[in-house]
Amino acid sequence: MASIQTVPITRFRSNELLTFGRALETKLQDSDFAEAPTVASQLTAYKDALQKLDDSVITGGKSLYTTEMENADKKRDHLQSGFLGQIQIFQNHFDTTKQAAAVRLSPLADKYKGKTEKSYEEQTSITANLIQEVQSDTYATDIATLGLTEWITALKESNDACASLSAERISEKGAQKSLPKLADTRPVFIEAYNTLAKRFNALAEVNGDADYVELFNWWNALIDRYRLLLANRLGAGKGGTTDNGNSNQPDPGTGSEEEEEGNGNDGERPGGL
Repeated sequence: MASIQTVPITRFRSNELLTFGRALETKLQDSDFAEAPTVASQLTAYKDALQKLDDSVITGGKSLYTTEMENADKKRDHLQSGFLGQIQIFQNHFDTTKQAAAVRLSPLADKYKGKTEKSYEEQTSITANLIQEVQSDTYATDIATLGLTEWITALKESNDACASLSAERISEKGAQKSLPKLADTRPVFIEAYNTLAKRFNALAEVNGDADYVELFNWWNALIDRYRLLLANRLGAGKGGTTDNGNSNQPDPGTGSEEEEEGNGNDGERPGGL
């Protein structure tokens, strides 16, 4: 009788397990069993466990916002350094009014010089303080005299963008921490797979295997493929013995005489090839 062979699923690496699981899911969704009530609960549990496994396989890594934050930080650095540099330049201006305004702003420029070397979040706070100071009554007139108001507007927009990206990255990290852990999802998926395979084998035994032979042929070929992958990775025999169609034989009398006489291949031993 055709049946689904056992599989050394616990030996799969997590990504192997996920790929194996997705391949089977796709095959079942494209089969006549996708909406079959006889396997509905087992298939639903399998899909749910597979998705949770997927969510937990790859976590952490580089933030989606890292590159964007790096670029935003560079823009902010250039604007802040450029603004402070303008104050330095105006101290040598031929217009004495502008020169005097620059001299009055000089202590402020010295105070914030080199602050672009601070950490991303610290610089956000420092830059916000700089903007607040230059917009105060103490410095606003001199800033306007030097025509630096637009520099401040651009610097504020850039700093606000940096603060927003930082908040978005924090939200991203929080979401990642809420994802299921692989140590929890892996055994649940393996159990769901075994339950599903057991259900199909039971149905084939009770109802006859005629409606299941095609699916089982593919399923067992998939398992054989992963046995060979395990053998190549772990060594000869570590994947178990390939089935080579022995589990795909229908009940006696359901196939042709030629088919019945031609079956009974010996399995290959993964890694011994």
